Amino acid sequence: MMQLYDIHSHGIENMASAVINIGTDACLLRNDGFFSAGIHPWNVNPDSLEQDLQRLGIMLENPRTVAVGECGMDSLKGPELGIQEHAFVAQALLAEEKGLPMILHVVKQIDSIIRIRKDIRPSHPWLIHGFRGGPQQMRQLLDSGFWLSFGIQANSASLAAVPDDRLVLETDGKCSIGSVWEKVASVRNTTVEDVKRISMKAAIDFLGGCLPL
Repeated sequence: MMQLYDIHSHGIENMASAVINIGTDACLLRNDGFFSAGIHPWNVNPDSLEQDLQRLGIMLENPRTVAVGECGMDSLKGPELGIQEHAFVAQALLAEEKGLPMILHVVKQIDSIIRIRKDIRPSHPWLIHGFRGGPQQMRQLLDSGFWLSFGIQANSASLAAVPDDRLVLETDGKCSIGSVWEKVASVRNTTVEDVKRISMKAAIDFLGGCLPL
């Protein structure tokens, strides 16, 4: 049985149970494990964007690439926001073309991401990784069609309130998935085994039919 618990990581220690983000480095793709590929907003370079998108498109053909990302918009770091938006929209259109979900990095650009999603009306889900907002913002995003993933620094009130079918967890390569399970179990007053079961189902549901057999 597939054991996929960590929707977003950067390390390769737990490849059997995590989606590993590899940016646009095709050399990191392997014949086992699950990967996401994308142009991070910090790394958007207008001078090489077209070549980077072409390289990304080739990587998305690999059946082990199960999501586009992380990509998105960041008000605090990276090039001018108009350039970031152009790169993000291009990747969103690629995700639609390839039939893949997206994993997003969003910092102080929630309104922009909501607007872009309304314009594109994607047929595959978009997930904002590392969500730390409170229950009100969480509900706004869920109602707008977004998925969210929660890590070790997640808001406890949001963790307590998120529906089981949206309890997607991540490490971001910064901790063990076990420590995230323990925090979630404590907040939700349940067992680690229950958290593992629920979060694995949610992660697999997010990825839909994009997982290789």
